[in-house]
Amino acid sequence: MSQTNCDPRYARLKGLFPAAGHPLSLADAAGIQREVESLLGSAELPPPLRSLRIACLRGVTIEPLVPQIIAAFAERDFAATIELGGLGNYQFEVASADSFLLAGGFDVCVVLVRAESVLAGLDDPTANFGDLEGAMRGFLECLDTVAERFAGLTIVCNFGPLGPSVGRRFQSQNAASSRYAIGRANQLLAARVQEHPRMLLCDLDYLAQQIGAAQFYSPRNMATALQPFSTVGFQRVCREWADLCHLHYRGAAKCIVLDCDNSLWQGIVGEDGMHGIRLGEGYPGVCFQQFQRQLKHLRDMGFLLAINSKNNEADIRAVFDQHPATVLKYDDFAAVRANWESKADNMASIAEELNLGMESFIFIDDNPFEIEQVKFACPSVACAQVPAESWKLPELLSTLVRLDRLAVTVEDRKKAAMYQQEQRRKATRAGTSRIEDYLSQLELEMTIEPFHPERHLERAVQLLQKTNQFNLTTRRHSASELLALAESGSMILLASLRDRFGDYGRIALAIVTFADGIPSLDTFLMSCRALGRRAETMFLTAILERLGKAGQSVLRAEYIPSNRNQVCAKFLSEHGFMEFAGQLSPDGQCFERNLAFASSDVRAFYRVTIVESANRSNELS
Repeated sequence: MSQTNCDPRYARLKGLFPAAGHPLSLADAAGIQREVESLLGSAELPPPLRSLRIACLRGVTIEPLVPQIIAAFAERDFAATIELGGLGNYQFEVASADSFLLAGGFDVCVVLVRAESVLAGLDDPTANFGDLEGAMRGFLECLDTVAERFAGLTIVCNFGPLGPSVGRRFQSQNAASSRYAIGRANQLLAARVQEHPRMLLCDLDYLAQQIGAAQFYSPRNMATALQPFSTVGFQRVCREWADLCHLHYRGAAKCIVLDCDNSLWQGIVGEDGMHGIRLGEGYPGVCFQQFQRQLKHLRDMGFLLAINSKNNEADIRAVFDQHPATVLKYDDFAAVRANWESKADNMASIAEELNLGMESFIFIDDNPFEIEQVKFACPSVACAQVPAESWKLPELLSTLVRLDRLAVTVEDRKKAAMYQQEQRRKATRAGTSRIEDYLSQLELEMTIEPFHPERHLERAVQLLQKTNQFNLTTRRHSASELLALAESGSMILLASLRDRFGDYGRIALAIVTFADGIPSLDTFLMSCRALGRRAETMFLTAILERLGKAGQSVLRAEYIPSNRNQVCAKFLSEHGFMEFAGQLSPDGQCFERNLAFASSDVRAFYRVTIVESANRSNELS
C-alpha cells in the first residue's frame, strides 16, 4: 500500500522501519513493538494490518527476541502478539488438557526445537543413527498431536546444520553418523508435515546455508543464554515465519508484468536488432537467459506472465519466436502491451483484460522512472527493479515473497493454458450478438461435488483466500476452519466447469450452515474467470434443488459489501431472494428465499453432473 494514500497510523508504523539496505536494530524493533501494541489497543487496526495471535512451543530462549518477531510480522502487515511456552516444555504443553496452546485462541503455533533436544548423542562422533526413524518417533508423534488438537496454522522449524564437532573427518566416512543425521531427519520432518494440511515447514537448514552457518548461529549466545542464533540469523528466521503467514493468509501474486529491453535481455531490440541484443551464451546474456528460465518455471506453477514494454510489438515478437537463446515464447504471455503509451495506463489495460485487481500484479522494469510512475498511479501494484549488475538478476525473483506458493494445485498448473482458451472464447463471443447464442456454442458442462478434504482442501482454501469479486460474504475461512465446518455438518460444495475450448477447473465454492436447523448460505463465491456464462446461476440453482429435495423450505443468505465485490451486490435479489430484517452478521444485508420453485432457464445451456459420493453421481441435462 502506498504511504501517500493510507491511514496515518499505518504510515507512522511503516516509518519506524529503517531505509532499504539498512539493518533493523534492537532499538528499531523495540519501537515497532510499542507502536504495534498501541495499535492493537485502539478500536480498530488501520488497513491493511491484520491481527495475529502467535503461540511458540520452544526449546530455546526467545524472551529477549520478541520485539524482533513483532517487527518482522509488522513488516508483512500483521499486528502480532506472541505467547511463549515454557522453555523445553513443549511435549507437556502439547499433551496437557490445560495447555495454554488450546486455551489462548491462537491463530498460529510455531514449533522451534533444537536437533540436540530430539536426537541424543549428536555431539558424539561414534554415535550411530541407523535407526533414525526410531529416534525421531517421539518428536513426530508430538507434531501429530499438535495437528490433532490445535485448530490454527502450525509452523514447524526443521533442524539447521550442526556446528563444529570433534571427529568430523571420521564422521564423514560413516553414513549412519550425526554428520548425515540432520539431513535425513529433515526429510522425515518434511514428510510428516506434508501429511497435515494445517502445518507448514520453516526451513532453517536452507536459511543457514544461504548466509553461512557461522553467521546464522552464535556460539556465544548459545553458551550464555541457550539461544543459538545470531542477531542476523534470528531476524531471518522471524522474517521466514512472517513470509509463511503472508502466503497462508493473503496468498501469492497472480501475474508478473515485465519490461523487455534490459529486463528480459540486455540491449534495445529496436536499435540493436534481434541479433544485437545479449541473450544466451556468455556474460551478461546467460544471466538474462537464466532469468527467463526462472519465469518459465513460475509460469508452470500458475503465475501469469504479461509484457508492458515501450517497443514495437513486431520487434519483441521476433525475439520470442526466432532468437535461438530465448526460453520464453510469445505465447507464454497472457497479455502483451508493446506500445508507446504510459506504462501505468498499460497496467490498467492489462488488469482489465485479465480481469484481475491491481493487487494481483508484480511489475518488473529496469527503469526507475517507469517504476515510480507505476507506483504513483497504481499503488496496489508491487514493483521490483532489475539490478544494474546483471549477475544479480537471477537472484531477483527469489527475493519477492509473493512469487512463491505453499502448494500448487491442478488449477494452478493449467492457469496459463486457461487464459489462452479464454482468448478463443472471446473471439467466439465477438461473433455473436446474443448471450444465449454464445452460451449455446460453448457446450457447457458443470460438475458439482461434496467437499472431501484429501481431494479438495488446497483448492477450496485457495478460492476462499483469493476470490474477491464474485464473493457474497468474503469470509476468509482457513483450512482449519473449513475442516471444522465440514465436521460440524455444514454442506460444502465445489463446482467444476468445462466447455468445448477446455477445462476451467474448480471455479466455485458454497458453504451452507444449519444453525437451528435453518440453512444459511455462509459462503458463495466463484472465480472471476467463470463469470459471463451464468455459471453462478446454475450453481445456485443446483444448491436450491439439493436443499429442497432434503426437505428444507427456505434458504437464508447475506451480502456483505467489500471494496471489491460490488459485482454481486444484486445477485440475491435477482435470483428470488427477498430482503428481511434479520441479522446474520453486523455488516450484512439479510435475504431469504422460498425453495418451492428452484428451477432456472439457465439449465438449457448446461449439462450438470451431481456427484453424490466418491462412487455415485447423477447427470442432469
